Amino acid sequence: MRLTTIIAAACLYAASMSSGFAQQVESDRESAPAASQGANYFTLEVCNSNRRKIFIALSSKDAPGARDWYVAGWWNVEPGECRNLGRYPRPSIYLHAEDSGGGRWNGPDVRICVEKQKFKRVNYGNHKCSGPQLRGFYKKTITSDKFTWRLTPG
Repeated sequence: MRLTTIIAAACLYAASMSSGFAQQVESDRESAPAASQGANYFTLEVCNSNRRKIFIALSSKDAPGARDWYVAGWWNVEPGECRNLGRYPRPSIYLHAEDSGGGRWNGPDVRICVEKQKFKRVNYGNHKCSGPQLRGFYKKTITSDKFTWRLTPG
């Protein structure tokens, strides 16, 4: 009986952690620590000139000089809207977008596994996937304080 209770508690804890982790994607950048406001960071803005809602996934480091990359998604950008997605360390970020009609902005620079729902994880090289979850990302090298990615129908 006691082992069953412990296993059930562990499962509930794991479920609450994973759902909280996914919800962090939206709030992480909005509540970035003051240190992220330094000169080694830039603000990422995405502008949607499409007639459909766009969903953004990205891969970035958490801090300048950090070893690990993480991959996260999905931020929504409504038609005609520009949305600030937060501050990220320079110089590099990888970006991918999809619209609600199935259109994609598949970049040629790197292929990264994404999830169907909101997600955020460290992007270890041994993470395996194929087919519909493997997406192409554009590499952007940023030297200014702000970068705007303008998505147009294409």
